[in-house]
Amino acid sequence: MNRGRREKTLTVSKILQLLKPAGSNPRLVVFAGLPASGKSTFSDGLVEAGATRISLDEIRKEIYGDANIIGDWKVTRKRFDELYGAALAAQKNIVLDNTHFMRKQRERVIEMAKAAGYVDIHVVVMDVSLEECLRRNAKRERVVKEEVIRDMHNWLYGSQFPDDSEGQVTVLAPTDVRTKYKVSGYVASAA
Repeated sequence: MNRGRREKTLTVSKILQLLKPAGSNPRLVVFAGLPASGKSTFSDGLVEAGATRISLDEIRKEIYGDANIIGDWKVTRKRFDELYGAALAAQKNIVLDNTHFMRKQRERVIEMAKAAGYVDIHVVVMDVSLEECLRRNAKRERVVKEEVIRDMHNWLYGSQFPDDSEGQVTVLAPTDVRTKYKVSGYVASAA
């Protein structure tokens, strides 16, 4: 779903190269996408390049011993805010590896980053079909309920799709070749 943007096909390594910070400003990359859409796989490449990943799955695993345990949202959010606040204060390159399917979720973390002086802000949408995410999800150890994924899909692809007011938006859609994606938005224009 390129939303009228110019589209290119790029390799994963090229996309990661273009998402790495190029200047002296710290970069925030906010992933948005359904469960099993590839957010963590992509964020792995940015972490390898030195970015700090903050993930609700990892926080739930830290607190409850299992990412499947949703637990108390207030406790999880408090820990997220501690980790995110510390990374912002240290002016680190940050990757937020969460679904961020609602605009208010993205707005909150983006406003926190802006308040900390961040100007290099990117939203990366993993544009994988609902059917493919459901198929991948069924094969994962941590399975998300189908109705939850369907609801997230309706929100993200309805009124909650990211726009340029949130930062530099890039949309990544898989191709038939595992190492290549159709890319639109910021990364396509920078390539």
